[in-house]
Amino acid sequence: MADFLVRPATSGQAALPDLILLDLAMPVMDGFEICRCLKANPATKDVPVIFLTGQGEIEKVVQGFELGVAGLAPISNSTSSNAASRAK
Repeated sequence: MADFLVRPATSGQAALPDLILLDLAMPVMDGFEICRCLKANPATKDVPVIFLTGQGEIEKVVQGFELGVAGLAPISNSTSSNAASRAK
């Protein structure tokens, strides 16, 4: 696994991410809608987006590629649980 550099943002422009990992299944606004908003915003339209998707959602990813998503990373419930426990 690669090391990551964490740096403080000194301005709004500096706070823009280099990469966005976006879950497809979220309440209120799903990953597709968020991606549409990101791609419509001149400040974030060129930031690569990678969809995180569970099994059974792979066919939906075609929609993501049409929106300009850079890729997808399949996840499972155990992957999500491991990530959540590490974040704590």
